[in-house]
Amino acid sequence: MPQIHTVTLNPVIDLIYETDRFEKGTTFRCGRYEQIPAGKGINVSYALSYLGETSHAYLLIGEQELSLFGRVCHERGIQFHPFAGPFQTRYHCTILERATGSVTHVQTTGMPVPSEAFEILRHVLEQQIGPGDILVLSGSIAPGLPASAYRDLIELSKAKGALTILDSSGPPLRLGTAAGPYVIKANEKETQELTGLALENETQEWEALRRIREIPGLAHGVISLGERGMIAGNHTAGWRLHVPMRPGEVKDTVGCGDSLVAGLALGLKQGMQPPDLYRFAIACASAAAAQTGPGRFEKNAVETMLNRVVCVKLT
Repeated sequence: MPQIHTVTLNPVIDLIYETDRFEKGTTFRCGRYEQIPAGKGINVSYALSYLGETSHAYLLIGEQELSLFGRVCHERGIQFHPFAGPFQTRYHCTILERATGSVTHVQTTGMPVPSEAFEILRHVLEQQIGPGDILVLSGSIAPGLPASAYRDLIELSKAKGALTILDSSGPPLRLGTAAGPYVIKANEKETQELTGLALENETQEWEALRRIREIPGLAHGVISLGERGMIAGNHTAGWRLHVPMRPGEVKDTVGCGDSLVAGLALGLKQGMQPPDLYRFAIACASAAAAQTGPGRFEKNAVETMLNRVVCVKLT
């Protein structure tokens, strides 16, 4: 039976504050506070757990944060593969304002991580993955690690007969793309990096998807467009998809892209074909938008969103 593996090379502790009203330069009281061990790869594993799917999560984390990540993975039935060291996992801050629904993020790049830690992770992963498995490579790469890390893991995965989903940015995205992943999921900024197009209109969006679909070795290209939904396609056709959301229904968009990737991973494992694969993925992302916290949603909410998906074939 194929398995899903997620890799997080730059995890984060998300500090989420919810307040009635947020004003810059003032002191405000917090109505709700959460501390969530996160990162794009582990967020995908979280989302998979809400879908009833077990995954293997590989993380480079600081020794001080080991127990926090381990506890949450245990609670959600995630197979935890930590690679800890004497470095500190980065922290992010999210402020949710109830009065306006606005979301403010403060992000850090993180502390340097020894490249030796990545080599150990790579060796263990090589022993774990097999033919038909799905390897999700998500997020940024911690300082100190080679920009070619995702490229190396894609090449390893292909040699083992596994499928890869790449969701990154900057040099890791560019170098990883050159290795020919099975799926690329990119937002607007990342799509501009890959194609040189500004995505100012639907014509440019479609042209960007066409260019991504032509990447050697790629089976699926997915471009997320925020409130406008997404466009996605394989070598034969493309589709534009969106889910109409009701006023006030969107609670938090952090991690929606990770839930989308989780939908792609599970859909591939279950043998879904386009456009059903893309419909399922955007339904997962929309369900996550209606919850607070990365990779969180109710499983029945995915079915609700799936019934709302508007899907139009482009070619």
